[in-house]
Amino acid sequence: MPSEETDQTTLAVIADTNLFLECQPLDELPWSELGVDHVRIIVTRAAQRELDNHKKNRNGRTFKKALKAVQLLRTLVTDDVDELVIQKETPRVTLSLAPLLKPVGEIVDSLDLAVPDDVIVGCVPAYATQNPTESVVLLTHDSGPMATAKALNIEYKAIPDHWLLPPQNDPVARENIRLRDELKTLQRQEPDFSLVAIDKNGETIEGLEASIEVYEELSETEIEELIERLKTLHPRVTDYGSPETTPKPELPVSFAPFSVLTFEPADPKQVRDYNDRKYPEWIDKTRISLRRLHSELNRRTERPAIGFKAQNHGIRPAKGCLIQFDFNGPIFGCLPKSEGDDTDEAASEKPLRLPRPPTAPSGRWVSQERGARQAIDNLLSGLSHQDVARQIDRALYADQVTDHIGPLLPHMPKPHNPDGFYWKDVKPISPQDTVALTCDNWRHGIDPEFFDFVLYADGDDPHAEGAVTCEIHAENVSSPVKLTVPVSLHFVTVSTFDSAIELIERR
Repeated sequence: MPSEETDQTTLAVIADTNLFLECQPLDELPWSELGVDHVRIIVTRAAQRELDNHKKNRNGRTFKKALKAVQLLRTLVTDDVDELVIQKETPRVTLSLAPLLKPVGEIVDSLDLAVPDDVIVGCVPAYATQNPTESVVLLTHDSGPMATAKALNIEYKAIPDHWLLPPQNDPVARENIRLRDELKTLQRQEPDFSLVAIDKNGETIEGLEASIEVYEELSETEIEELIERLKTLHPRVTDYGSPETTPKPELPVSFAPFSVLTFEPADPKQVRDYNDRKYPEWIDKTRISLRRLHSELNRRTERPAIGFKAQNHGIRPAKGCLIQFDFNGPIFGCLPKSEGDDTDEAASEKPLRLPRPPTAPSGRWVSQERGARQAIDNLLSGLSHQDVARQIDRALYADQVTDHIGPLLPHMPKPHNPDGFYWKDVKPISPQDTVALTCDNWRHGIDPEFFDFVLYADGDDPHAEGAVTCEIHAENVSSPVKLTVPVSLHFVTVSTFDSAIELIERR
């Protein structure tokens, strides 16, 4: 556990190697922060070995620091002194070697003596046993030795971050910096894509959660109840009209002298066809439509939508682009109706209706011409032969243009636009798990591109958890851009019966 402030004037610190390798010079450290009058820095044999290993790696980042520390410790031996004075006062700081200090007692069973850090930690209680009048702690910046000391109830002090040296500008570090700068320079010359996910309102999102209404299938009992209701509203016709019940139309005054009205009763064959075929077929077709009604309602239900906004902010166009969308888990995606198949869009925009009831045959009043030739001659007497011929020619020419010229025009395909996006393999007018687009030349510095999808889910689970991933690749981009958006869909069951009643009563 961390050591607290002590009233004793001397504090012995068992030093980890990072005190020598990663910190500022010993005589420049703010030792007064330890709150004692005398700091004794104790270097164990395990710490010496670690410093020797770092000194041997001439290409290592810590070579120079390790070499300087080893030379300092060597002075203790060559000058035959017990300690070196690092700082004379406020506080006094001294450096000593303890080559024979090693872990002892029960604590040894909890340490891996092949690990130098464990040996250094184990030397703290060993030193305390040999020097019962002194306070002793482990001094380290590494979390590993701290965790071991805490687990063994050994006191430690963490080296503050401000004691550390700034990153060393040694040859290895300089080479790393050079390579990073070179990479940044190359990347600045590449297209630079931004990619975000958006909701149906155009707001940036990190995930999507939505509820979807699902219409349940009508039971056969419900269907028969609806059929009976329909028969009540549209019963089979039994009165086919008579001269007394069928209103007589009024002829225009100009035609009255040439026509006479007579009543023509309903054709018996049409009456039989209405009763034996048309009306029963209408009932059967309606029953089939009611069985499929839940599917049609579900097809028209508003789906959750997700979009991706992508833009090239770089200094040059992206060549040979591929943008791919993967719908993971039970999630599938397709184009919104406004971007999908035109036929499907037109069908979905039509009002939802049940089959119309058949029109029953009925008697009617018909006019019979009398003196028809004389009437036509009278009407045409005011027109010249040229006028009549001109009108006939105009009508014939219009029919020829409509019926013949249009089909003779050749089909002109749209030219390929190198800056445009084209669906690869399949246009997702129905739910897909993977779709992709290609673009020969994605220009930079132009408005962003938007890619919108509506989402579907597979299976009967009321909750569908998945994700949508977008990846952008290009020939002149070193690393693809990738964005994954988690998706959670919740399904709420809705009764179809109420919608069926509304359709029946709307007729």
